[in-house]
Amino acid sequence: MAKLFLHIGTHKTATTAIQQYLYKNTSELKKSNLRVLKHSELPSRKEFKNCNHLSNTLINGYKKYFKNSIKKDNYNYFLCWEGFSGNPDCFYENSPFVLQMLKAALPKHIELEIIVVFRRQDEFVQSIFTQLKHQNEEIKFKDFYKIQYYAGIDWSLFLKNINDTFGLDIKLHCIPYEPILFSKKNIIQILGQIMNVNFLKNVNNLPAKNIGFSENSIKIFQQIASSLDSEYQSKVLRSSLQRVDNKGVGREYSYLSYQEKLSLLKFYEISNINLAKHFWENKYTLTNFSPPIRNKTLGETNPTEELVIKDLLRQIDDNRKKLRSNIFFRIINKLSS
Repeated sequence: MAKLFLHIGTHKTATTAIQQYLYKNTSELKKSNLRVLKHSELPSRKEFKNCNHLSNTLINGYKKYFKNSIKKDNYNYFLCWEGFSGNPDCFYENSPFVLQMLKAALPKHIELEIIVVFRRQDEFVQSIFTQLKHQNEEIKFKDFYKIQYYAGIDWSLFLKNINDTFGLDIKLHCIPYEPILFSKKNIIQILGQIMNVNFLKNVNNLPAKNIGFSENSIKIFQQIASSLDSEYQSKVLRSSLQRVDNKGVGREYSYLSYQEKLSLLKFYEISNINLAKHFWENKYTLTNFSPPIRNKTLGETNPTEELVIKDLLRQIDDNRKKLRSNIFFRIINKLSS
């Protein structure tokens, strides 16, 4: 019987890094009896992720995808897509519908194991907001999030929804998105242990992906992105800002004050403790998420605009044979004006 390891997110928990690394090494992973399915081939992804009702059209589309992708064999399959958690922009209030559609679409002849990764709620909320700013959404944080209880990001309740949908006997792997944990093992190594794939167990130096903007970078991106001529130019600017002025790996977001983070987490305190007790204490020696920290003020650095211009000039030199220098110069002119 085929086995499917289904990684359903949640969002902003290194899913991009996981996808890119496994896609890059599909040939090597086949030697370990693991077939990697690409999330980009899933049908109607936006509609599925955002759906807030049961849609037979979407269910049938995904039934066809899984039927064509997973054979009646003895291979192990892996699919990673955070959209199976639901819509993060509404804090997963539609997650029960998405999970029910997923259950209805999956073939009956497979053995299923679900993998889910959770981030501390205050960091999750701020990272989703940053993602919206990456997409050039015109929204203020105070309008995006109010400090109150949201059932969709009560992670114990999220797991209950999985059990209610797939049954109490579903094999469920719950991983904390925790710097303390990742200082010992990276997320790929942890997945290697879950799937018993030695090639993944031995992965070191996993590159960081999609590091969030600093607040200054967000302001610059908002000022300039709307005046650029194409999505490609916006992508160039976004990538450059992420390289030269990101929030920093391991540093926390600061849209919420330290006291606001504590107030937010109070809503989920008991839930998070129970989550750790059932899933993390024995396996990862964690009894809760790490508490919020106060970010230290960094020393004086070059203005972000100057750093971006230097980065774009370097790219011009690297890309001059590709005849794309005019795109970089256009962004530089906007930064300099």
